[in-house]
Amino acid sequence: LAQPAAAAKPKTRRVLRENANGEIDIVEEPEEAVEAAHVTQNTYHRKAAPRRRWTKEETHRLTKALQQFGPDFTMLEAFFPGRTRAEVRLKFRREEAARPARMQRVLKAKRPIDVALYQEWKERSDAARRAPATTAASRWTRRGCWPRSAVTRKPRPRGGRPRA
Repeated sequence: LAQPAAAAKPKTRRVLRENANGEIDIVEEPEEAVEAAHVTQNTYHRKAAPRRRWTKEETHRLTKALQQFGPDFTMLEAFFPGRTRAEVRLKFRREEAARPARMQRVLKAKRPIDVALYQEWKERSDAARRAPATTAASRWTRRGCWPRSAVTRKPRPRGGRPRA
């Protein structure tokens, strides 16, 4: 007797969503299917956003999130507003290459999912985003160099050649 073919299970991914009560829930949602209409080589090309350095606090947050979710970068992206999935994955790869023993310990030390920790990080990053930038990086100009007033340099002698 022929067995009926099993229906293909749709692919899903875990995401964090805010419910009606304002609490954060982990929800399984289906992955969107890519439409086959008019796909070219530029369909998936996005202009790269300027990258910024990872702070020690963000690196610490990455290790805590890895202990809860493992290397599920789509899920980890929610913990880093302003960072893309690719940036989170690249940081993980860099940390894994620089400190392999530490990353193995982090991945083996599974912790239960702590939604309150996510809410705390989100509030902290929202507050930091609303605050005016007063760091040294805010003095960085659009051209990618320090403004002339911030650079200390020797004054040039005026009047050309020194007289004997």
